[in-house]
Order: sequence, then structure tokens, then C-alpha cells
Amino acid sequence: MYCIGQLDQSILRSSARSANLSALLADDESLKQKVMELMKAIESTHQEDLRGFELASSLDPTSASSTLDGRSTADDLTEQEYQLLYEYLHRMSNHTNLYVPKQVLRNDRISSRGICYGVYASRYHRDSTVIFQLSDDPPRNVHNGRAGRVQGIFKHPLPEDNTSMWYLVVEEFSRINRPNFVDPYPMYGFAAGFLCKEEPCTTHIIEVCHIRCHYVQTALPEANAYHVMPMDMVSNLPS
Repeated sequence: MYCIGQLDQSILRSSARSANLSALLADDESLKQKVMELMKAIESTHQEDLRGFELASSLDPTSASSTLDGRSTADDLTEQEYQLLYEYLHRMSNHTNLYVPKQVLRNDRISSRGICYGVYASRYHRDSTVIFQLSDDPPRNVHNGRAGRVQGIFKHPLPEDNTSMWYLVVEEFSRINRPNFVDPYPMYGFAAGFLCKEEPCTTHIIEVCHIRCHYVQTALPEANAYHVMPMDMVSNLPS
């Protein structure tokens, strides 16, 4: 129990601490900068999914694709997204005159078979790096995985059977291809990863089934490259 005056004393002590901290930050620019950096790190950690890819373990691995937070937003495709989606659906369909509506439902994160995928420019950015293959790529092997970053997730109605499908907008980071340079990682198998350029080279529309796994991206300034190391479902892939 509080005695008489303890509550007032606590309020006064808290106010004094706040005033002292404000004065310190106002007078010391270096301390202020350090506190701002700390606040950014705390805010990022607070907003993101701390378990990252491991959140998949709490989900049903046999379930179909679904949103995790349910906050889908109605929106129109951008011109680039519409063109990419139209070309993709045209390749996958037998119809020459294909009607593709621009209206979609967007979401920052979805789950498919127990694995989470998130948009890079959201609090789920740690789930945005994916190794994927396009529908017309050769069969899976250690040399043909593509590294990408999810820039958008949307649900689009299929024109043929009145159902809907989830699609991901993915920026691809191309593999290093320089004269007299040999990537040392692929020789050790898929799990060792590969090197890719620092900037994305092109954008694709893919389905969730085209994703092989997540990856960890490590900057290598001395090589002007990123090292891509596959994560999660590596044990199910050829080595």
C-alpha cells in the first residue's frame, strides 16, 4: 500500500528525471544523436516480427495461402504491375483476348504452407527476401535460383474461373557476372549461396509456389556485392 505522499513523490521524481533528460539532450548533440539511433532501433525491433522466418513453425504447414493480419486494402495496380501481370497471365493462359482487371486487394504479409512472406517497405521486412524461380526457368538445381526482395503482395481475381490468386511483386538481384571473376560459393552446393549485385536489375510478378526459400543477405563492400545464403527449407532442396 502507498503511504500518504508517496504518489506525489513518485510523480515529482518522474517529472524531474524527464526534465533532466530533456536538458541533457538539448545541451549534448552527440548524446542526442546516439539516443535517436537507439530509438530507431527500438522502434524497428518493436514493430517487426522478432521470430522472423521461425513464425512459420506456429502455423499449419498444410494450409493454403492466407493473410496473417487480415488487413487487406483495396487498390489499383500500378502501370508497371499491370503490365507485368498481364504478360504473366497471357503466358499462362490459352486465351488471346484476356481481360485483366486492375482492382486488387493488397496485404503486407501472407502465409503459405507455414512460411511467411512480407513486403520490404513494411514492418515485416525480414520476411521479404526470397529465392525464387520463374515459371519458364529450367528445373531446380544449385545454379538457377534467383535472389529477390518482395515489394508488394496482392490478391487478384482469376479471369477464367472467378477465383482469386495471391501474387508477389519481386525485385531481382542478378548474380555477379564480371570478367575474370568466379563466384566461390556455388561449388559448395545450394546451401552455400551465391553472390549478387547490390542493386536490383528487374521486377517480376510471381506466385507463392515459385518461391524456393528465404535467404539472408550479407553486404560485402570489398566485392561490391551481396552474399545470398538460403534459409529455412534448404533441407528439402537438392544439394
